[in-house]
Amino acid sequence: MATSKCKLQLTVFFQHPILKALPITIKRFAMFLTDKLSRKIKTTVNLIYLTKKLITKLTITLTLTLAMTSNYAHAVAEKSSVYSMTVWKIHPGKHVEFIKYMEQWEHVYREIELPPMKWYRKISGDSYDFVSISPPFNNAKEHQMEKAGKARGLPIGYNYTIKLNEYVDSYTTTYVEGPQSMEVLLKQVSE
Repeated sequence: MATSKCKLQLTVFFQHPILKALPITIKRFAMFLTDKLSRKIKTTVNLIYLTKKLITKLTITLTLTLAMTSNYAHAVAEKSSVYSMTVWKIHPGKHVEFIKYMEQWEHVYREIELPPMKWYRKISGDSYDFVSISPPFNNAKEHQMEKAGKARGLPIGYNYTIKLNEYVDSYTTTYVEGPQSMEVLLKQVSE
C-alpha cells in the first residue's frame, strides 16, 4: 500500500510541466528508489513483528521450564520453629520501670502456662535497647492472661498499650524462623 501511494505521488509529481522534461531514466530511478525503500520498510516491520513473536515464545517457554524444574523456597515454616521477635527502644530514664513492668507480665505468662519472652539487652550498636523472642502469641490464652493480669492489678486491653507507651519509645514485632544455620537456609532455597 505504501509503495502504490508513493508511486502515485511520484507520477503526479512528474506530470508537472517543468519535470516532464526530465529524462525518463531519472523518473525510473526515482520509482526504483521508492520501491526499494518500501521493501526495506516492509522487511523491517516484518522483522520487528517476528522478533516480538520469538521473544514472547521464548519467555513462555522459559517460564514454563522454570516452573517445572525449579524448587521453591518454603514460605511456611514448621510451627515449632516460628517465633515472635520484637525490637524495643525505651524512653531515656525509663529502663528500670520497663523491666519491672515486663517482669510482672512474665509472672502472668507462667501462671497461665505460656512460655515467657526471652530478653536480650543491647551492649552496643544501633539505638534499640532490648530484643525479645517468644513463641507467637497464643490467642486462645488471651482471656486467661487478661484475667490473671487484672488480678495482679495490671492494665489490660488498650490500657496495657497506654501503660506500655509510658516506657517504650518504639517497638516493632515480626515473625521469624530459627535458629538455623546458613547451610539449612540454603537447603530450603535449593530443595
